[in-house]
Amino acid sequence: MSERERLIELLTEGQPPFNPLNDVCIEKLADHLLANGVLVPPCKVGDTVYEALPRVGHIRSNKVVGFHLGRFTNIRGQKRKEYLICYSDFSLTHIDIDKFGKTVFPAKEEAEQVLKSQFKK
Repeated sequence: MSERERLIELLTEGQPPFNPLNDVCIEKLADHLLANGVLVPPCKVGDTVYEALPRVGHIRSNKVVGFHLGRFTNIRGQKRKEYLICYSDFSLTHIDIDKFGKTVFPAKEEAEQVLKSQFKK
């Protein structure tokens, strides 16, 4: 789900099911907010996310305890802008938000699909 789709979903929570004029206004509001720097995290604090670790054939569950937003340089000198701050069974960890939907998912089944597809190659 894109940031725009998630923002529209959040803005329409609890609204009547269909109102074309209202839908257009909400979409314009969402576009305006995103154009002016609003960041929409892919999940909420307290959610559990599942990280597929293809190198070791394992799925790690992580409880989201916060978000760390900003521009940081990692060990390889690459710039990243957003992280999920998660607590796993082993430690506090930072997960790059760019990995959401690629190797990090809100459902364990999606992470399992990534592992299966990696092992088929």
